[in-house]
Amino acid sequence: MSLSTLCRQAATQFQRRASSHAARAMSSSGLGYEPNTSQLPKFKPQDNSSGFHDKSLHAEKTWTPEQIDDAIRDNSVFSWGASDPLRKSTILAKRAEGVYIYDENDKQILDWSAGAVCSNLGHDMPQSIKDAVTKQMEELPFVYGDLYTTEIRARLCKLLGEISPADLNGFL
Repeated sequence: MSLSTLCRQAATQFQRRASSHAARAMSSSGLGYEPNTSQLPKFKPQDNSSGFHDKSLHAEKTWTPEQIDDAIRDNSVFSWGASDPLRKSTILAKRAEGVYIYDENDKQILDWSAGAVCSNLGHDMPQSIKDAVTKQMEELPFVYGDLYTTEIRARLCKLLGEISPADLNGFL
């Protein structure tokens, strides 16, 4: 038996023992730990190499709910979790005003969608904000913040540090 085979077997035995030990410890602690034994979803790649696309579909002014659902199911990936469960719980937003999103039935929903590297400032913007955004888009629309920085980012971070309470002084 080769050394690499022995190492793999030892690692597998160690993982089983560690997992079993952790499960017993969690169970006895009353936390009710049970290992996740569910299977990952099957990856179903589609061959797009033909280059065909339905120009008439993309020329339509509006799509049916079924066309939207099909496109989201077949072509949309969600970044912060498994796509299938998230896709089933998303709401089709049709419009927005202030801090609210409205669905296809015009139901008003408080927009809680701010997340990592974005902030929700509402959906009604004064012209001065639109002008500033347009100016920035014409100059430099985006840089990855871990590799580059910009003057406008430095100015905003400095301002936020000055007006934020207590020791909140570091910003993405």
